Amino acid sequence: MIGSNSHDGRGDAALRAELSLRRLQPRLDEVWDSCCADVAIRESFERRLAQNWRALFENLFELYGDQYDFFYWLEQVLRTAAQSWAERPASLRAVDERRLHDPDWFLSERMVGGALYVDLFS
Repeated sequence: MIGSNSHDGRGDAALRAELSLRRLQPRLDEVWDSCCADVAIRESFERRLAQNWRALFENLFELYGDQYDFFYWLEQVLRTAAQSWAERPASLRAVDERRLHDPDWFLSERMVGGALYVDLFS
């Protein structure tokens, strides 16, 4: 016997995430081309996507990976996120950037939060 096929699957998840992003990159390029996004906008989105893609992919794959149309919806989520980022006002992108450097921003006494449910408000 040459070797065992048993493994924990973590390497497979990383490979699936990387391969999926490479395959989806031309779809992202279509979004950038269609909305004429500034290079800085595109680079900021793609930098944040690269930082968070593996965790995002692995969580979505764990929940929905057995659905036959998983990759179609993954593409739609990615395209929608890119389009929304391109259309996001510069003032809100600046707030996003500040919050990256202050991860506990939501704990500030100046913040007010709420939660909505179908049948309640709290």
